[in-house]
Amino acid sequence: MRRVAALILLAAPASAARPRSPGGAAGGGPPDYPMVWVGPGSFQMGSPEGEAGRDDDEARRAVTLTRGLWVGRTEVPQAMWTAVMGHNPSAPAHEGLKLLGDTLPVQQVSWCDAVAFANRLSARDGLPPAYAGVEACPGSRGASVTWDRASRGYRLPTEAEWEHAARAGADGPFAGGAGAQEVCAQANVLNPSAPATLGAERFACEDGHAGPAPVGSFAANAHGIHDLPGNVWEWCWDGAGDAAGGVDPVSAAAGAYRVNRGGAWTSGPRQARVANRVGNPAGDRLFDLGLRLVRDGP
Repeated sequence: MRRVAALILLAAPASAARPRSPGGAAGGGPPDYPMVWVGPGSFQMGSPEGEAGRDDDEARRAVTLTRGLWVGRTEVPQAMWTAVMGHNPSAPAHEGLKLLGDTLPVQQVSWCDAVAFANRLSARDGLPPAYAGVEACPGSRGASVTWDRASRGYRLPTEAEWEHAARAGADGPFAGGAGAQEVCAQANVLNPSAPATLGAERFACEDGHAGPAPVGSFAANAHGIHDLPGNVWEWCWDGAGDAAGGVDPVSAAAGAYRVNRGGAWTSGPRQARVANRVGNPAGDRLFDLGLRLVRDGP
């Protein structure tokens, strides 16, 4: 079962000089996973008290991110996961909707699967792994995994990094400052054409997809990042306890629960908010839950 909480970015992030990408070309990344540069910055986490759908643990707190990072331009697609891991774990269908396709976002991956994928991709690209203890992750329910913050290998974002990248300096309840009537031009969310069994809380607009959409199908935010919000939920590194503030924060542990962010094609306005936090056990594999990778800059 999902546990809902939230945070929100209010001040524009500070920019930094853009370094060369992991793939060696400015503004690029590995050929099969383009990445964009997001500079460090300070901002306020927590949502305004009057925001519709706000949860009761969203008090604002100051956050400073001291390092910039490369962020996946899209969520990880199924073809890339298959090429790296040798199989496609994605559910084939849900409520009569097709969920399989090379360009669709990979889903039905656990948090343990996600950190293993990050390490495998790092090894492929000749980078040091970001994580240790991955082999024991399923049995330990994620507790065995540690993050080497000095590594420049691929990894999951912290939820503060995720929201910093998603907001792109804009205010408002949805990523990039979009309003409720603008979201369908920027995200694949729950709309009137989706099966009735997916829930009653829907956006009034139509995004053209009753199920998942190929990654990058919608307009990017100001950083050039797509599918924020919507398409699939995205795992973050953090535990699903109280959201943290301060310098380079990581949210508190909450047993085996880890945060996922961003909403999905199954999400209505409350869960698609950029401030919304969701927690799931590290071993959960869900048909609308995938990932996006990041990599630290210099």
